[in-house]
Amino acid sequence: MNKVTSTARDAAKDLANQIIRRLPPAGQQRARRAVQRYRYRQDLVPIDELQLAYREALHWLAFENGGEVQGDYLEFGVCRGASMLAMHGATEQLNMRDVRLFGFDSFEGLPPEAADQDGGVFQPGWFDADLKLTIDRLSRAGIDWRRTFLIQKWFNQLSPELRVAHEMQNAALVMLDCDIYSSTIEALEWCEPLIGRRCVMVFDDWHSFDLANKGLGEAKAFDEFLEKNTDIKVLRELPGYNAESKIFYVGRDPML
Repeated sequence: MNKVTSTARDAAKDLANQIIRRLPPAGQQRARRAVQRYRYRQDLVPIDELQLAYREALHWLAFENGGEVQGDYLEFGVCRGASMLAMHGATEQLNMRDVRLFGFDSFEGLPPEAADQDGGVFQPGWFDADLKLTIDRLSRAGIDWRRTFLIQKWFNQLSPELRVAHEMQNAALVMLDCDIYSSTIEALEWCEPLIGRRCVMVFDDWHSFDLANKGLGEAKAFDEFLEKNTDIKVLRELPGYNAESKIFYVGRDPML
């Protein structure tokens, strides 16, 4: 999402709130519910294009593993569930229903430290979402809750015990829709023990606000992550799904 779009959206939100506050209490409640329903029809990622990118990533993973994908899908930054739907659709189409889907999000928007990072292009509270509405949207779309899990936590609250509780052993595909530097680092560090022989890592905001060229944001976090974990190597870059995204196919020594 670009800065102009975000600014315009904030202005529209302020205007809508001013109008709603002039309504009687009952009218305010109905209006706010209508606004929430409208927001949940607006996707922050192009679902069809992302689903195609996920399909290609899954093909790469399966090709090098005898036709099977071993590991879970980890998504950091669920918001309204568009990326989760894209991955669910890709696994359904490819008959890869053994892949579990985990989504991590505070559902309170970006954390307070967003204001002090990456040149201040992101602000605290941006991309907030209602967990119940997200669950409802995913349910109406036919998500398989037997293999889909949403975990409401800030990324810096994710513990090793959570990996144990869900019996996570390997991350096949990681979606990092974290926006800011610190959240991306926190997500990468938490899933690092799960990165095995092969893994696809998707960055949703790599080029947003030209952050990668400035050495900021998700690009900065990934560079530092690779410097710290020298046994993890980028093997190739896969096609992205829009101008802001970046997708890497990585491997881990000594099994390259």
